[in-house]
Amino acid sequence: MGRGGTFNPDNSSTWHAPSSYYSVVIELNLDYTARGPVANDTLTLGTGGPTLKNQAIGGLVAKDFYLGMLGLNPRPTNFTTGADASASLMTSLKAQNLIPSMSLGYTAGNNYRKLRHRSASFLVAANTLADTVFGSLTLGGYDNTRFTPNNVSFDFADNTYRDIVVGIQGISTGQSPDMLPDGGILAFVDSSVPHIWLPRTACQAFEKAFGLTYDDESGRYIVSRSTHTKLLNDNATITFTLGRTQSGGDSLNITLPYQSFDLSASWPEANVTGELYFPLRRAVNATQYTLGRTFLQEA
Repeated sequence: MGRGGTFNPDNSSTWHAPSSYYSVVIELNLDYTARGPVANDTLTLGTGGPTLKNQAIGGLVAKDFYLGMLGLNPRPTNFTTGADASASLMTSLKAQNLIPSMSLGYTAGNNYRKLRHRSASFLVAANTLADTVFGSLTLGGYDNTRFTPNNVSFDFADNTYRDIVVGIQGISTGQSPDMLPDGGILAFVDSSVPHIWLPRTACQAFEKAFGLTYDDESGRYIVSRSTHTKLLNDNATITFTLGRTQSGGDSLNITLPYQSFDLSASWPEANVTGELYFPLRRAVNATQYTLGRTFLQEA
């Protein structure tokens, strides 16, 4: 996957940095750490797209975040307690009447679909005959061709850093109907990380159902070549049942094929290129329960 080009702030006449480096507050609960230069600058979206002044832009000096990110939280950014806040990207777009609202729709997409695909979600869904389902980001609304109506809605949580929270009421496969043995949990939906973080007991249920091997040193789940072939031949799937709370009320099912979890490690995920791994992580406590981009391929 390409990372894009490099940016040298010394070449920007509009780069204004109140300070040199800041700690980046992204997934601190997962023990991710990053520092980098942060400043206000003029931002243009795409080639010939809208230009927005005084936008908070920063660099990340860390391996935990291999790809760049486009911040879509509508809250403003303060560099210091006494400085004026920088309006968010979404607020700036709305202020210039470039989007009708500060809502958005997103799906990570996937590249493993070969047949007609349709999936329902609280965010988006995809319906395509193409070989791949492309990622989609709609600012100011959502793409109704990628959305299947359902009876479940989710409120934003009070925690600024974990604001999109859903109840995982159950996880199941054809052979293992109860892969959340300790009951439902609340999980943060976060597109900035690739993995799914679940309780240890749930991870152990995945180990048994899919023949995964846990590597203590890296914290990754390794998949042998023979197990990989078997899971593909079996058309293995995993279904997540989501609701507003840990149990009860309206719910919906999101089903992911094994291909959603079929990943090959490379730097910076691992020093061994080509090692097959399953993007599941053991959470230390409830603050780490997270549904990352793996989940958003089908949701």
